[in-house]
Amino acid sequence: MKDLTNLLFETHAFNIAKENEPFWYTSGKIGPYFVNAEFFYGSDADSKDLLNFIDNELENESKENIPNHIFTKVLNHYNTNNIYKTTIDTMVEYIKNHIDTNSIDYISGGERRDWFFSNMVAYLLNKPHVTIYKDLTTVESSFDFTKNIDTIEPLSQHCCTQTYLFLKLQKHLIFLFEIMHLKTCLK
Repeated sequence: MKDLTNLLFETHAFNIAKENEPFWYTSGKIGPYFVNAEFFYGSDADSKDLLNFIDNELENESKENIPNHIFTKVLNHYNTNNIYKTTIDTMVEYIKNHIDTNSIDYISGGERRDWFFSNMVAYLLNKPHVTIYKDLTTVESSFDFTKNIDTIEPLSQHCCTQTYLFLKLQKHLIFLFEIMHLKTCLK
């Protein structure tokens, strides 16, 4: 946990609002700080590089090919970037220590920033990954992204039971990853 706290500042992920200029959160609420979680990919530059890669994939590739391409890129980054490796290893360790991984059917990640983390977590936990696109189309891939298991167009918002895994990294700092149980959807 100490490593992640240090990384908040080393990566400049943690931002404090200027006086009388609070941050507006996606929820519509305001707050005094903001965490750019994607900076845990290594840095602002690394994050922008991956976002540009993802945007290019979304523009030029079929949805069925994108999960493998992104996984290949983040796996290489995991093997070469200590910040990203520390972040992912801490997440996986937290999950293994706090959740019965046998109860996890899938790891999911929604377009785009979830893909920074969900792909590697699925791989290291040896769980299939569900890539969720903004139009709710999904692609289910094997844990190592070597094959697609299923494609669902589009995913019904009411079809699935979702269990949310909150990784509390520091007081008031929470990362949210969805662990989806899609068995009823895939029948």
